[in-house]
Amino acid sequence: MLHNYAFIKDKFLQALEKAKEAGRRERTIVKMREQLSIVEQLNLDLTFTVLFNLAHQYMANNLLTEALNTYQMIVKNRMFANSGRLKANIANIYFKQKDYKKAIKLYQIALDQIPNSQKNTRIKIMNNIGIAFIKCGEYDEADSTFEHCMNEKVNYNTALNFILTAYCLNDIDKMKDGFQRLLDIPLLIDDETKYDQQDFLISQIISNDSLKQWERKRRNIAEKTIFIATKIISSVIAPTASEGYKWCVEAIQQSVYAPLAMEIEMNKVVALLKQGDLTHATEVLMSFNNKEDKVASAAANNLAVLNLLQGAPKLEEAIQYSEQALSVDRYNANALVNRGNIFFVLGDLDKAAQYYKEALSNEASCLQALYNLGYVQRLQGKLDAALESFYKLHNILLNNVQVLCQLASIYELLENTAQAIELYSQANSLAPTDPAILSKLASIYDAEGDKSQAFQCHYDVRFQDIVNFFSEKIFVKMFCKELLQKRKKI
Repeated sequence: MLHNYAFIKDKFLQALEKAKEAGRRERTIVKMREQLSIVEQLNLDLTFTVLFNLAHQYMANNLLTEALNTYQMIVKNRMFANSGRLKANIANIYFKQKDYKKAIKLYQIALDQIPNSQKNTRIKIMNNIGIAFIKCGEYDEADSTFEHCMNEKVNYNTALNFILTAYCLNDIDKMKDGFQRLLDIPLLIDDETKYDQQDFLISQIISNDSLKQWERKRRNIAEKTIFIATKIISSVIAPTASEGYKWCVEAIQQSVYAPLAMEIEMNKVVALLKQGDLTHATEVLMSFNNKEDKVASAAANNLAVLNLLQGAPKLEEAIQYSEQALSVDRYNANALVNRGNIFFVLGDLDKAAQYYKEALSNEASCLQALYNLGYVQRLQGKLDAALESFYKLHNILLNNVQVLCQLASIYELLENTAQAIELYSQANSLAPTDPAILSKLASIYDAEGDKSQAFQCHYDVRFQDIVNFFSEKIFVKMFCKELLQKRKKI
């Protein structure tokens, strides 16, 4: 077809023009046949294909009314065999237009015209019906629809929809049942090595073939679906979120997705930390000590961070866990950064910088190490090195307020006030409600003798930070001075 190349290249407007051109050519052919009295040789398949293609391109360009009219033109023509199935396409348009009742009706009509042998197509349409019921707020209807889909042929998408509907209905038994059935879906991936080490070239060739790409995609979908389902149901299937996570992890460990259990446990730690439950978070992390190297290292490092955040009384334990993390995995960039942070707290800036540099040598994209290194270099008076570190970070993050402020403060120390003002101004444009940046600008303008700009900054701070009494005091003082000067002139 004329549209194919343009559509594949995501040039949807060009594809639509090609589809329209195909329609014009097809109509020209029909007229020529009518003139030559050979109407019996009309190619209905060609006409159907041209119209279907045109409707598809209208949809791709979000021209819903035109797409709807074209599909209806096909459906109303009884000469086209099986055109009734296109009611599913029409239903998709009504769904996009948020006319969910009409969409459901047309999905059901399309479903009646699709044979049971085409199970995948039927499941997709029924899944759409279930989602439309959810959009209408009819959760019981959606639940029965998704349950029917699960009984026919379960897949990740349908299982997650079933779990979400059960969550909306607060049906704990169905949530658990849906989760178990999600874990029963076969992964269909063979991780066993089929080639000897001598067959290196063969293994390299097949490592990125279409089958491997499909396997990776399927694994990613499976993992993402299980993570989402766990996060949703863990807080409601048991009296506490911790018990809910425990139930999910135990279920996962007994399935083909057992390797995911550790990552789910890590997610549990994050959830506990968000709730402020340090005790249980620490207990979970302690359970990882006997796991494989990278997991044990990450757990020990997280324990070090938790102890470091609790201040001086826990500093020795933070050091102990940090050393444990590095002894298990010396190349763990996060553990190296955390060890540097401990030396920073202890006041040993040289050692801190050394660990930040080591982290960067192991993982050049470690942003925490780069930021902390620049900060330490600034404190050490190594301003050129600090500038280099923060400019590297600036090139990666682009327009990060903290990085801009660090660069500005270094230029202040270098007495390059023009550059400092420029960078603080950029930071202020990105965070206009931050009174600290405005106060910095005010102090620089004041030192430079630019009283009007300083006055304006203090005025802005006064409205951004109503409890900033220092700024309020300066503002009143400057206002009085300006008033006195005006009176003297009079």
